[in-house]
Amino acid sequence: MSLPRTIISLNEMTSASRDWKRAGDTIAFVPTMGALHEGHLALIEYASSLASRVVVSIFVNPSQFGPNEDFSKYPRTLRDDLEKVKHLKIDAVFTPNASEIYPPDFQTWVDNSLMSLDFCGPLRPQHFRGVTTIVLKLFHLVACDHAVFGKKDYQQVKLIEQMVRDLNMPITIHPMETVREEDGLALSSRNRFLDGPSRHISLALPVALNVVFDLFQSGVRSRAEIEKAFASEIARYPEIQLEYGNVANQSNLRRDGDEITEASVFLAAVRVGGVRLIDNLELGP
Repeated sequence: MSLPRTIISLNEMTSASRDWKRAGDTIAFVPTMGALHEGHLALIEYASSLASRVVVSIFVNPSQFGPNEDFSKYPRTLRDDLEKVKHLKIDAVFTPNASEIYPPDFQTWVDNSLMSLDFCGPLRPQHFRGVTTIVLKLFHLVACDHAVFGKKDYQQVKLIEQMVRDLNMPITIHPMETVREEDGLALSSRNRFLDGPSRHISLALPVALNVVFDLFQSGVRSRAEIEKAFASEIARYPEIQLEYGNVANQSNLRRDGDEITEASVFLAAVRVGGVRLIDNLELGP
């Protein structure tokens, strides 16, 4: 089976999208930074059920990495990625160059003023500005009708949904459930950086989320009590650095009051062996 069509030029991407739209096609889009795993493949498979054309982007976006983050180390495995998706229904893999996405005179950014203030926002300054800007640019270039995102990056998905609403974009966002390893660890391109001991210790994150789930199922509705239980479970492992573990409302990621009265989500970020891992658990009302 041959590798999928690869598009590098922005003009070629917009031309292809224009031709498809003229032919009456609809377009489903899966934006990625490459280093594809089974979670990405699940997103792509779902996208193929939404539209007559499917575009996948592979672009390691420099604007969402801070000066002390792992941009230079982020895995770039384009040939392997193309091999992984060649059996899937994909009409184009869009792999633009950063120099064309961000020319020397680039100066316009998309910024969310509220939903990015908590969780990963203060820990990764300008990260979400980079995310929303590149996603908006890709949406325009691909001219998609549907876009599919994984819920592992929960805050990111909420920000993108908000952006689409705020800017009146005719795109339907499809969040998909997190795909996990058999032992419960959420799939992530960064998991490959975990050595043997760190990989084992990283299981404390899904275990701690199970503690949250059990408490909630037992009727506990105190944010403080749930957050304390999560932190106590993580604290059993001195090798883990807890960045945050908090309950927020699903609708707006606010943390108003102690009593959980509406659909909520537990969001967490930790570092294990220098590798940053995020995960979450949706909680009912």
